[in-house]
Amino acid sequence: MRARLPFGEPWIARPGAMPRTYSTRASHIRRSRLLTFLLSFAMIFALTLIWAVATPPMASPDEPAHAMRAAAAALGQLEGTPSTTVPGSADVTVPRYFAEAEEHLNCYRRQILVTPSCVTPVGDPTALVIGHTTAAALNPPLFYVTVGWPATFLDGAKALYAMRALSALVCAALLAVAFTALRRSSWSVLAMAVATTPMVLFLSGTVNPNGMEACAAVAAFALLTTTLRTESTGWILIQRVALITMSSILLINTRSLSLVWLLIIAVVSLLLAKPDVLRSVLRAPATWLGSALIGATAVWALRFYLRPQDLTLTYSPIGAGGSWESGFFTTLDRTFEYGLGWIGHFGWLDTPAPTFTLLIWTLTAGMIILAGLVLGSWRVRTGLILIALVMILLPALLQAALVQDVGYVWQGRYTIALFMVVLVAAGIGLGDSVVFPTAGSPTCRLIVAGAVALGLGQIAAFVWALKRYVVSLSWDLTWIDMLTNPTWLPPGGWIPLGLAYSALIAAGTFLLIAAAASSAQLGEEDRAGEDSAADRESDPGSSPGKA
Repeated sequence: MRARLPFGEPWIARPGAMPRTYSTRASHIRRSRLLTFLLSFAMIFALTLIWAVATPPMASPDEPAHAMRAAAAALGQLEGTPSTTVPGSADVTVPRYFAEAEEHLNCYRRQILVTPSCVTPVGDPTALVIGHTTAAALNPPLFYVTVGWPATFLDGAKALYAMRALSALVCAALLAVAFTALRRSSWSVLAMAVATTPMVLFLSGTVNPNGMEACAAVAAFALLTTTLRTESTGWILIQRVALITMSSILLINTRSLSLVWLLIIAVVSLLLAKPDVLRSVLRAPATWLGSALIGATAVWALRFYLRPQDLTLTYSPIGAGGSWESGFFTTLDRTFEYGLGWIGHFGWLDTPAPTFTLLIWTLTAGMIILAGLVLGSWRVRTGLILIALVMILLPALLQAALVQDVGYVWQGRYTIALFMVVLVAAGIGLGDSVVFPTAGSPTCRLIVAGAVALGLGQIAAFVWALKRYVVSLSWDLTWIDMLTNPTWLPPGGWIPLGLAYSALIAAGTFLLIAAAASSAQLGEEDRAGEDSAADRESDPGSSPGKA
C-alpha cells in the first residue's frame, strides 16, 4: 500500500521496493508543498473573484469609504487632510465616482425589496472633487496602497472591480499559505475548509480590510503553530519566518483590533508549541529579525490607531446615550446572533445567508470546536477557551465603552478572524489526539457527507446573494423570476457566474476530500520528519542522522 502526500507523489515505497533517498523524498516534499499552494490559490482566487464580480459596486459594508481611501492612496494621498467641514473625517481629492458613490446607494441599501437597478449614474466619474472618508481614515495606508493603484489608470466601476480583484488576489494567497502550512493534518485541513466561510470569500472580494484581516490572521496562526510544532532548520525555517512576518505585517495594517488578534495568535501558538522545537526556533537569528520587523510595524500602526479623532456617523445611531451596563449585557446577550457575521451576512448586512447554509456551518463548526475541547490536550483546551472568552467578552466591553456616544455599532464580522483561528486550533487538537478514520468506515463516510454539505452551503449562499440583487428578496419572487424577469445583472450575467461558482465548489470539495484522505495515510513519524528531510536536502553538509 502506498501513502501519498496531499496532491503529491508517493514517497513511501511498496513492500520489497528499494527505499527512496533523502534527496528524492525532499524533492517530493517540495513538489507537494508547491502543488498544494498553487491548487489552493487558484481555487480560492477564482471563487473570490466571482464574488467580486457578482456583488454590485459599493454593495459591501463601508466599501465606499474604503474605496475612496484606496483611490486617494493611489493618487499619493496616504492619509488625507483632517476635514474642517466634516469633523472626524479626512478630506481627499479623488474622482467623483468614489467621492459620491455612497450617495447613490441609498435607493437600495438595506432595502431588500429593491435591486441596484435604481442607482443613478454619477455625473462625470473622472472629475476630481473633494471627498470625505471617515472610518477608513483611522487605518494605516498599507491595505489601501496595495489595492488602490488601479485608480491611476482606470476610472469608474472598472477601477473598483480591479481593486476588488487585487484584494481577492492577496486574500487568496494568504488562505493558500494557511492550507499549505496545515496540509499534513487531515483534521486541520478540514477545519480550515470550514473556517473559509462564504462571508470570508465575500469580504475577500470587496474593498474592505476586514477580508485581509481575517485571511492574514489565519495564515499567521497556521504558519506559527506549524513552525513551533515541527522541527525545521536552514532555508525551511527562514521561509516560514518570512511568511509569518509578512502575514503579521499585513494583519497589523488592517484595523486597530488586529493588534489584539496578533497577541492572541502568539499566546495560543506558544501554548501549542513543542518545547524542544520552540527552543530551536528562538535560537535562530531569522526569528529575532522577523520579530523586530513585526514590532516596528506595530509601533508604526499605533500612530494611526491612537490618533484622537471623533467618529462621524453617517446614520442615526441606535441606542446612543445608553449606560455602560446596558451596552455590556445587551451585547453579551446577542453573542450568538453575531455568529451570522462569521458565516454569511452579505451586502450592507441586509442579506443573511440562507437557513441551509447557516445550519450546515453551525453544525460542522460547532462539532469541530466541541471535539477539540473534549478530545484535545490541556494545551488545546486552554487555547480554545482563551479565544472563546475573547470572542465573547471583548465585543461586550468595547460596545459598553462606545454605546454612550455612538450607540450599538458592533458587527459579527469584526471577530471573523478569531472564528477562523479557533476552528484551526480545534483542528490541530484533533489531529494530535484522534486518528483520522480509514477510507470506507462509517465515520469517514460521515466526513465526506459533511464536506459535500459544506459545498452545497457555499453554493446556496452565493446564489441567494445573487437573487437579492437580481430580483430582490420579495416573498412573491421565485427562482423562475431570476430567469424570466431579472431587473439587475452583474457583468457576464448571473447564470454563467452561478455555474462557474458551482463547478469550482464541486472541484474544491473533491480536492478537499482527496487531500484529507491522502494526508491521513502519512504516519506520525513520517509527518514529523518531513521538513527535516527537506532541510537536509537544502543543506548538503548535513547528515541524514541530524534532525
